[in-house]
Amino acid sequence: MKSAYKKSSVAQYRFFCLVFCCFTSLAQAALPPDFQNEKDLADIIAYIKSDHEVLSDLRVIDLAELAVYYGDSCRIQFARKVVKREAGWVGPEEPIEFKAKDCVDDVAEIDEIPVPKDKVRGGVVVSVEADDIACYLQIKGDAGKVHDELASYDLCEDESLLNKPSEFIYQRTSVPAASCGENPECEDTEMVWLIAEIK
Repeated sequence: MKSAYKKSSVAQYRFFCLVFCCFTSLAQAALPPDFQNEKDLADIIAYIKSDHEVLSDLRVIDLAELAVYYGDSCRIQFARKVVKREAGWVGPEEPIEFKAKDCVDDVAEIDEIPVPKDKVRGGVVVSVEADDIACYLQIKGDAGKVHDELASYDLCEDESLLNKPSEFIYQRTSVPAASCGENPECEDTEMVWLIAEIK
């Protein structure tokens, strides 16, 4: 009887250890991209709520670049905390933290802000369309994916840009805010990345 009880206890202990190890491995595993983005976004929003200046004039949250744009030419940059880990360690990425806040006053300095990584740099323009805000280009990227990008008005008038390999140069520019709709008297603006030149 005692022997059976002892074997049962050992089996339960082994099962407990197995379950504990499984949960420990899951806890240390890297988060899927959607959960990681949700976590980063929550940290960024928490910061924005704590800064009235940013909250009252917020323009864009760029999750890919971990940056927030507000006002006409201001940016807040976040970065991941640097923590030394043992070789082979696999786990969630470190949380993000405030790195810098800067505002630029002229176009030359604005152009120095890095272009977001998700912007297509090379491809073929397959169609153009203009509205009250900007010129819209449909671009088939070098990898075959189709992108919709804003461009300056003069590019919509150049039909020679269609259906040939091109390189796209971006510029961060102020345009009427989407909230203005078709109201010509609306003075709200927002900062966007648009294609300023095609080579």
